[in-house]
Amino acid sequence: MAVSVNLSRISAAMFAQKDAASRINPIIGDCAKLPPDFCPMRRQFDDKNLYNGKLFSPGSEGTPRAVDIQQDSIGDCYFLSAIGSIAEQNPQAIKDSISYDPATKSFTVRMYKKELVGFHVETKEVYINVTQAELNYNLSRKGGSTIDNSVCKNGAAWPMVLETAYAKMNDSNPADGLKEGFDKIGEGGWPGDAMFTVTGKESHTVSFSSGFGSILDGYPKLQQEAVYQKVSRALAKGKPVTLSVHGESLLDQIMGKKDNLADNHAYMVTGIRKDANGEIMVTVRNPWANNNDGEGIDSSNAEIEVKLSDLHASGTTSSLPGEHWGFEIGG
Repeated sequence: MAVSVNLSRISAAMFAQKDAASRINPIIGDCAKLPPDFCPMRRQFDDKNLYNGKLFSPGSEGTPRAVDIQQDSIGDCYFLSAIGSIAEQNPQAIKDSISYDPATKSFTVRMYKKELVGFHVETKEVYINVTQAELNYNLSRKGGSTIDNSVCKNGAAWPMVLETAYAKMNDSNPADGLKEGFDKIGEGGWPGDAMFTVTGKESHTVSFSSGFGSILDGYPKLQQEAVYQKVSRALAKGKPVTLSVHGESLLDQIMGKKDNLADNHAYMVTGIRKDANGEIMVTVRNPWANNNDGEGIDSSNAEIEVKLSDLHASGTTSSLPGEHWGFEIGG
């Protein structure tokens, strides 16, 4: 008899949830304030607006993109960064995981879990049905798509479909609604576990070591070069890459060391390069769709560049055993 083992949640890794009001474009406003016949709160979604994000362009083909994601009130940056990275690097993997049934007007999402079978763990496919009512509940919870940030509920639906399926997968009794599931996924997790859930492929963590050896002259540059090589090769091969950072220590704060990123947060990694001076620069995309976090680089742009040396010096990507801070490279 197969016994389910939930390996997709790490309770110790809690990515902080920031006030949604600071991340929502104030121009968009609340659809509830508009006349129902102009902009109904409940929408019907199908395969025609799954990727194109345009309500009035049925039949057009689109591609899932990271720009379709905007985290609001649910603390699942680890999941949104994972699916955004997959969308950027291998959009077909997103498309292959979602199907639509016009007869029932529902979506089916293929996900993966690990089960203990006898004395070994096996990877199993799980097919999750997502209904229109459940998608509209996602909107009411202000999930990770751009749809709830649009006056007429416009935007690509695929992030909402995946996020809802993930919540349903984590709900002990979906029949009574998905409040439990959305609450659970909002408690935090690791991007690598989210990557596995969507692709069925294992990931691995690349982080800086901590301790006395890391401060020896020349050693930091060797570590940074090793990280640069691993991340650049992964991106070149079309593998999804994320970056998870925790907060600076009190000592580092006193010494003025900052990574210029939000504390306890996960990002998509969209690029890595060396500038004219040999400085390694990492391009990250914030699932908030902006970088107004008060950490040194406040920007309305979703993508910013940070120095790998700052990530190293601040210590925010170092991990203890069982942790996965730093870069996560998918399979």
